[in-house]
Amino acid sequence: MARNSTAVRREVPVSSSTGTLTSEQLVEFYRLMYLSRRTDDREIVLKRQQKIFFQISCAGHEALLVAAGMAMKPGYDWFFPYYRDRAICLALGNTVEEQLLQSVGAAEDTASGGRQMPSHWSSTKLNIVTPSSSTATQCLHAIGCAEAGRYFSQHPEAAAKHDGDYREFKDVKFHGDEVVYVSIGEGSTSQGEFWESLKPLLQTNREGETIVTTEPGDSVVVVDVDHGKLAQEVQVLFGGCLM
Repeated sequence: MARNSTAVRREVPVSSSTGTLTSEQLVEFYRLMYLSRRTDDREIVLKRQQKIFFQISCAGHEALLVAAGMAMKPGYDWFFPYYRDRAICLALGNTVEEQLLQSVGAAEDTASGGRQMPSHWSSTKLNIVTPSSSTATQCLHAIGCAEAGRYFSQHPEAAAKHDGDYREFKDVKFHGDEVVYVSIGEGSTSQGEFWESLKPLLQTNREGETIVTTEPGDSVVVVDVDHGKLAQEVQVLFGGCLM
């Protein structure tokens, strides 16, 4: 079923004749990848100059992150990134200036006014939810967001304005077909939060595997797995198949 296309987003259609990206689209992909790498390089220089005091590189992750960001809908889908997700944030519409303002803890930082640590990406406009520094905690947050969207699509009256709870102060927005993105590093898959979060959700592990999960007892597909032990554990947990 086609997803709602009313959200403001950067469209990346593929060529109808060849099924491949056009030259202009490939240039845009490369531009975002290069922009991410050069921003990393600049922050490393600033750290050596003691102008910033915390830096985590996205180097080597740019291709996957840009592809994910260009395929999804900023401000429509929901994003629960981790600290190496600079490139997807740039692809979604985050600017280098905004990221550098966060790295120096400036009051003009649009993510948190300089209160959050650098590389803890956040944007209300783009639906990028600020993460914790505790690894893998974003997995449970993403699950909650995905299940809330599914609940609201089945019970839209629950999203109506209401006095006495959070709906009194914040409008609830949902579409019913939004996608929730969450990413973690390979080491974080040993955390309990990761295993607790194996619910219907697309999860991408930056170290090489994409995990598509369904309800426990149904199949699970692990694509391009680099870590055989993790794949085997997921298969045993869900009684699924590997491809």
